[in-house]
Amino acid sequence: MGNIHVRHSRASKIPLSTKGNKRFKSIFGIAFLLVLSINFIWMASSTTATMLSLKNVFKEDELVNKSTKIRQKIKRIAFLKIPKTGSSTFSCIFVRFGINHNLTVFLARNNFISDIQQKLLVEHGQHFDIFATHTIYNYYFFTQIVPDPAIIGSVREPGQRVISHAFFQHKYRTLRRHMELSAQRFIDEIVLNTSMYGLQNYMSSYFGISNSEIDSRLSQKIIKTLNSEFLIVLILERIHESLILLKRLLNWSFADIIYAKKRTTDHQQVFLNKSQTEHIRSTNKLEYEIYDYFSNELTRKIKKQGNDFKGEVGHFKHILNETRVFCENASTYEKIHIFPQSKWDASFSISLEDCNMIFKMDMRTFKAGNTFIRFT
Repeated sequence: MGNIHVRHSRASKIPLSTKGNKRFKSIFGIAFLLVLSINFIWMASSTTATMLSLKNVFKEDELVNKSTKIRQKIKRIAFLKIPKTGSSTFSCIFVRFGINHNLTVFLARNNFISDIQQKLLVEHGQHFDIFATHTIYNYYFFTQIVPDPAIIGSVREPGQRVISHAFFQHKYRTLRRHMELSAQRFIDEIVLNTSMYGLQNYMSSYFGISNSEIDSRLSQKIIKTLNSEFLIVLILERIHESLILLKRLLNWSFADIIYAKKRTTDHQQVFLNKSQTEHIRSTNKLEYEIYDYFSNELTRKIKKQGNDFKGEVGHFKHILNETRVFCENASTYEKIHIFPQSKWDASFSISLEDCNMIFKMDMRTFKAGNTFIRFT
């Protein structure tokens, strides 16, 4: 057998006369230790509860901070500017926002940024807060020129975009004069031959889709990828709904989205009959796929906004009308117009300087001397 270790009790060595006192002290000591243990456990649990309470407070603070961050205005905007989709009107909104918030705004000396210029800008490591210049969409370039941007685009019903483009651009106006055609006959000619006049699938080329022969399944895949990269694509025919949704997504104010139409062209009214509409749809399939997709996306996103969205759109129209009346009749006696608080926004004001920026400002009027704007 192995060794057995026996622990002898010291009590066996204590005289009998002292055993009662020792036993009493021992019982008292155990009771005292028990009280201390209970007190310690209570203190420990209280401390733990306090720590948990503090953690909850910190979590609430974090939530408050997150909520505060969510309410902060998104200030980095990369806008894909496509001709005759309301893009100058939208660009002026973004540039004015940049000016009012002391942001760096990219403005090119030329009207269009080529692929080569995109590469040079990226290589030089130039960064801006607002980009709103004509260029072909490239996700890498957009996220380099504006770090972590809200990417935004705009589209227009393709047939109406072709008509607007034909009446606006100088080379088409010159062509019409040489052909000596009426407004309607001129558009009949353009619509019949959009490919020959360089207007076929024009919007889609700006979105970076260059091959008009791709099948519908592949084009839908590309458009879905674009949709995942863009925060919103504005629809010109639904400009007020588009801007209110933009306001909500960017956490902006009504003051930030007030606008005036830019670079519009007056021309005689023209019409597209049913066969012309079918022809331009069949020869510009990509245009209509893009337009229909993002129009449906706008509808889908608006449905998620709640029942007060329509009311906010109506209130915005009222603000636009009040702004126009104030700016058209502004005098030295009333230099500021105050809009009261609404359920959709805090109170804000419009000054005479704001009137000039809203109604008189154009992308061509900026000067390189402005410290908040960098020309490249």
